[in-house]
Amino acid sequence: MLRAVFALALACYPFAVYFLLERVSPAILIALFGVLACGRLWLVTAIPRRYLLLGIAAALAFCAAAFFDGQLRVLKSYPVIINFSLAAFCIYSLRNPPSAIERLSQVIGIIVEGPAVPYTRRLTMVWTGFFAVSTVIAAYTALAATTGVWAVYNGAISYVLIGSLIAAEYPVRLYYQKQHRAG
Repeated sequence: MLRAVFALALACYPFAVYFLLERVSPAILIALFGVLACGRLWLVTAIPRRYLLLGIAAALAFCAAAFFDGQLRVLKSYPVIINFSLAAFCIYSLRNPPSAIERLSQVIGIIVEGPAVPYTRRLTMVWTGFFAVSTVIAAYTALAATTGVWAVYNGAISYVLIGSLIAAEYPVRLYYQKQHRAG
């Protein structure tokens, strides 16, 4: 339950920045982000200790950089970092199988084998493209758009796009499964 609270709070990060920026000092927002990011990492049980410590160090470095940035660019770069990291992980997994989608499937207990392996690989390619494009849009909104536009894209539109991609993939997966069962 606590993991879900931290995850939801981080998902709402762009709106928190937008609504709280005029009411509290940026230092308080940075400290709040640091607590949320480190708490979220700490509660993920599947992360090996060395990666956990690396993630916490990265979150603290992000907070330190944000503290010394007087123009809020670092605070607004969090979605850029997340999208870029996800795209990079997808690319890494394509070069070093299993693919990201296959790994995710294994984590939730689904065994991927046979014709499902190339499907998960192609789906990982789709997600790589999605996260690459989303990185560019998030960077643009962080650097050139108003805080309101940044918050709407990174706090709402990007999530709607993720949901749309998931919804569009589901019937494709069912069709693919049907084709490979019949053949």
